[in-house]
Amino acid sequence: MNVSSCARTLGLAFAFSLVPAFGVSQDFEIPPNSTLTLNEPGIVWHQLTLNDKSVINFDPHLGTVQITVEKLVLKGNSEIDLYPNVPTPDKASTGASRGQAGNNPAPQNGERGGDGSLGAPGTNGIGLTFNIKQVDYTHGALWIRTDGSPGGAGGDGGNGGKGSSGPHTCTSNPNGGNGGAGGNGGNGGRGGDVSKVTLTLGSQTITPLNAPGVSPSARPALANNPGTIVVSGAPGAGGPGGVGGNGGPGGEGHENHFPCTATDSSSGSGGPHGANGATGANGSPAQ
Repeated sequence: MNVSSCARTLGLAFAFSLVPAFGVSQDFEIPPNSTLTLNEPGIVWHQLTLNDKSVINFDPHLGTVQITVEKLVLKGNSEIDLYPNVPTPDKASTGASRGQAGNNPAPQNGERGGDGSLGAPGTNGIGLTFNIKQVDYTHGALWIRTDGSPGGAGGDGGNGGKGSSGPHTCTSNPNGGNGGAGGNGGNGGRGGDVSKVTLTLGSQTITPLNAPGVSPSARPALANNPGTIVVSGAPGAGGPGGVGGNGGPGGEGHENHFPCTATDSSSGSGGPHGANGATGANGSPAQ
């Protein structure tokens, strides 16, 4: 087992490279106020001891993990964190803005701006299968956090094009073309689902709970009571919608003067503003 450690504000942070050898038995204790990061999808411990503020988390690229423990010992309030610690997706791309329309041969309305792109989805919480043969939690409690991550913002709509300003002569002086509508903002990305967790304690299966609202969720009060293991979390929030693009301005009108006989022409109307995108759907809670 390759182990590296470095100092952290609240203790030690360990980075482990673990080969998923499910037949290997080992004893391991995580010190208080310390974090163990696992970057392989499976491990077997003969005895695992978690102290107060001990945390186990995972490489965010792992979709699911499997842990088997012959004996789990809890001393204080510890945590297994399944939140996928990845950045919120970047805002989606903006729709294309349009240039001024040309005459064909009469004045033309401006082109509609392009719509913003759909926001990227959030990441689901890391899945976990956790088999515990026996547990000693007389003096401790464990929270397994199952939060999903938020979705990305939708892209903004592009600006509409300007209407053309028509060619005018002494006998023809058409009104300018209307501005193009702004593009609609893209909808926000869907939030990530909570982790799918199967937790067995001996012959007992522990049912996951749903935390209120969206992630990040707080440690539930129940998980501060010795003799308790709580699986809970909240889905990721849907990303915000993009802003609609501005409508393009109308093309200019022109005055006509004696001895020309055409009447003065008016500028075209400005195009309407694009609609804002909708907020993305929140991820799914525990079923």
